[in-house]
Amino acid sequence: MICRSYFTRSSNALASPCKSRNQFRLFFAKNPANHAHFQESYLALSIIYARSENHCIGDQGLLPWNLPDEFASFNNITDGKAIIMGRRSYEDHNCVLPNRLNIVVSRQVDYLLPAPMILSADLITALQIAADYSSEYFIIGGVKLILEGLSQASRVVETIVHAEVKGDTFLPPMDFSHYTSEIIEHHQVDEHHASAFTVWQHTRA
Repeated sequence: MICRSYFTRSSNALASPCKSRNQFRLFFAKNPANHAHFQESYLALSIIYARSENHCIGDQGLLPWNLPDEFASFNNITDGKAIIMGRRSYEDHNCVLPNRLNIVVSRQVDYLLPAPMILSADLITALQIAADYSSEYFIIGGVKLILEGLSQASRVVETIVHAEVKGDTFLPPMDFSHYTSEIIEHHQVDEHHASAFTVWQHTRA
């Protein structure tokens, strides 16, 4: 799965996959000690990704565009924060994004990561780790984690690259009807950017 092509090995993993609000509630009914911590964690969870007009987010492990200022936007928004990614997203880039706590979600409990990256067996554990690092933290990819975390996210930062591109990784259309949406940045085509892009911020109402 894809997170960022410009990503310029260990911890023990814990467990419990949940893919919907009901599954999250069931998990915490069985694990009440984690509930208060997670209520705060979910309020601070954000998701960030870039997609094309045809919802492509990657091709062969890379972004199918080269937009330096789009990277700068991502970099500025996530700087100093915890970031959460799937194992395949990490393997696409195989390095650490600096000045952030990098958390990789994988069910392979013996998966090796370079220090100071952290391994988590599931999203809930990753959120708990992230909450101890920064007041806001981001899921950055891939598709499975983005979709799993969407029902819990209080904010989604979505960059739309104004182009139809070929690729092998796509996000389905997102329903932001329960969010307040606003444009926080727009960039026109110029000598360094072959496509225009718009950064949307969707905040849960």
